[in-house]
Amino acid sequence: MLNHILATLLPVFLIAGCGAVYGRFRTPDIRSLNTLNMELFVPLLVFAVLADRQAPLADYAWLALAAACVVLGSGLVLWPLVKWLKLDVKTFLPPMMFNNSGNMGVPLIVLAFGEQALPAAVVVFIVEMLLHFRLGFTCLIRAPRCGAC
Repeated sequence: MLNHILATLLPVFLIAGCGAVYGRFRTPDIRSLNTLNMELFVPLLVFAVLADRQAPLADYAWLALAAACVVLGSGLVLWPLVKWLKLDVKTFLPPMMFNNSGNMGVPLIVLAFGEQALPAAVVVFIVEMLLHFRLGFTCLIRAPRCGAC
């Protein structure tokens, strides 16, 4: 069991560690790579999975609902805590609701469960990104600042 966990997580941590060490000694400009990733590669990955006839995405409707419940449920649970602690809603709530299910989640799921888990990972990614771009931006624009901030 421990070997499987290490075999899955070790490559991710090694790559992240190499990037952190490289970034510490050099200051790479990755804005163009981030733009290319978000505007070309991520949509192509989603399109490739959705276009694949072997991925029965209708079977993942329960997973899409569960992903939406996790995002919305964490917001509903944390909203009173944010108000009680007088934290800034715009700063605290969106990072607690929306995790990195794309850049970190998809490769980690594929490493852990193989290529057959890619459609499930993409379904979760799509649901969370749709909620993030709709609900997350709404939270950032309309949420009031607390009096302590």
